[in-house]
Amino acid sequence: MKKQISFLTSGKAGDILAALPGIRNITDKATIYIRLGVISIVQKNSQMVEETELFNMDLFEMIKPLLMAQPYIESVEVYEGQHIDYNLDIIRQQKISIPYGSLARWYFYAFPEMACDLSVPFITCEDTDTALMVKDHLLINLTSRYRNNWINYEFLNERFLDTPIYFLGTAGEAQDFVDRVPRAKWLQVDDFLDMAVAIKNCKLFLGNQSLPYWIAEGLKVPRVLEVCPFAPNCIGEGSGFYDFHTQSALEFYLKNLL
Repeated sequence: MKKQISFLTSGKAGDILAALPGIRNITDKATIYIRLGVISIVQKNSQMVEETELFNMDLFEMIKPLLMAQPYIESVEVYEGQHIDYNLDIIRQQKISIPYGSLARWYFYAFPEMACDLSVPFITCEDTDTALMVKDHLLINLTSRYRNNWINYEFLNERFLDTPIYFLGTAGEAQDFVDRVPRAKWLQVDDFLDMAVAIKNCKLFLGNQSLPYWIAEGLKVPRVLEVCPFAPNCIGEGSGFYDFHTQSALEFYLKNLL
């Protein structure tokens, strides 16, 4: 039996999921403290950065059910000065490969005891009614940040028409995608646990470097990743992973996987 260990993060939601393999490697009784209200400069694309609040209470309530569903996590709380054993924010303060390389491995560089086999699933979830909704669907998530602007998804209007499409993301992201691919439908989820159920049960997940991608990575479902050319830091491991930089590679993978 591993001992109870507490972890602090104020990073982006995807960063927390990327830390889960290392967390599970050193404890089966983790307490996760999330610091709210931290403002940080994040890169939106290769020419633009913006200030953003990394975590607010709404996002905390979205991610808590997913974290609590993991058998190695005992509690998830807002950080208010409690004792912590591991400050996961240290990865952003050390001279490692940021913004390149595997985000999950950044934690190994800071805390070598967290190093583990990243090809093993590290997210679990029980099926709900959402599972039936997404069966046989291509599930797509494309955030506004970390995009490869050379990629065009409008070919989905003419190809793979036997495969229905759901889009995961914010209302604005969904509208932007549906404007380009009108046959896609926006899949609204209650929280990130509900999102995980959808990703677990879809035919194929396609996304860019984002929290939904990390859910797909944690579940080890068939997944295709649009690589960000200026910050390629999501590197899949294990079965079912494919990534691309070019339009031809994207279309090749969909042809073979759909």
